[in-house]
Amino acid sequence: MGRQTRQARRAQERRAQARGHQANQGPDRKWLLVGVAVVLAAVALLVLFNATNVGGSTATPTATAIPAAAIDGIGCNPGGEVVTYHQHAHLTLIDKGKQVNIPALIGFDVNHDCLFWIHTHTGEEGVIHMEAPSKIVPKLVTFFKIWGEPLNSQRIGPITVVAGEQVRSYVNGKLYAGNPAAIPLPKHQQVVIEVGPPFVKPQPFAFGTL
Repeated sequence: MGRQTRQARRAQERRAQARGHQANQGPDRKWLLVGVAVVLAAVALLVLFNATNVGGSTATPTATAIPAAAIDGIGCNPGGEVVTYHQHAHLTLIDKGKQVNIPALIGFDVNHDCLFWIHTHTGEEGVIHMEAPSKIVPKLVTFFKIWGEPLNSQRIGPITVVAGEQVRSYVNGKLYAGNPAAIPLPKHQQVVIEVGPPFVKPQPFAFGTL
């Protein structure tokens, strides 16, 4: 009987120790839960603050676009046009007797938010603007590079030269015997490149006030 009493007493002591241990852990667990709740609330407020300030004055500004790399020494100005030097040339492309469109806005680099010193505008078919911080006399091939089109014996921009066809170049109405890629573009230079036959007589361009 005494042995059972000792066993019962020991069991009772173990139960008491367990209850005491749980009682001691109770406040710590309570404060832990309170801390977690505070952290979650702070995170929720931060997310709400950022969401309500998107596009507002406190939003982080976007990084300034990096200008495109210069092409044959022709830079790309991030501030738009630079008119310290401002002159014009004209280019006509003819494919088997039909004039080929030269797109507007060549040289406007939207990816880098800049404008090359050689470019085209809308409503001025074939007019090449040369606007730079100082005088420039670029080569025709540089304009084609900025355009993103080739200028060689097989391709004249969007025109493909096939077997049996010839390329003729004219500068200011006169037949040009050299490589058209090397044609310079000073003020009011008129360049015509034809792929044929047939060939048509080049027409002069009136610069007017340009």
